[in-house]
Amino acid sequence: MNVYLTALLFILTIGVVTFPLFFSRIQRHELQRDQATPDTSESDALLSALSELEDDFQLGRLNKDEYQQQKIRLQRQYLKLKETPENG
Repeated sequence: MNVYLTALLFILTIGVVTFPLFFSRIQRHELQRDQATPDTSESDALLSALSELEDDFQLGRLNKDEYQQQKIRLQRQYLKLKETPENG
């Protein structure tokens, strides 16, 4: 009797756990058009350049003056890109 009850509980547990996997609807998530800007790759490139600049400075490849000059230049480019009307 215990074997049958254990088997029944096991089958019911498997059914409850796997039910959502087979019978749930898959939802699609898409980026909204107003969030997808054509200049996204340019802003990503500027942020990557800032990150690499920070890494180079931390590793001692740049002196403090070079680091500050390049950082200011990249930050200004990024802010100028973000200030354009189509980027919000």
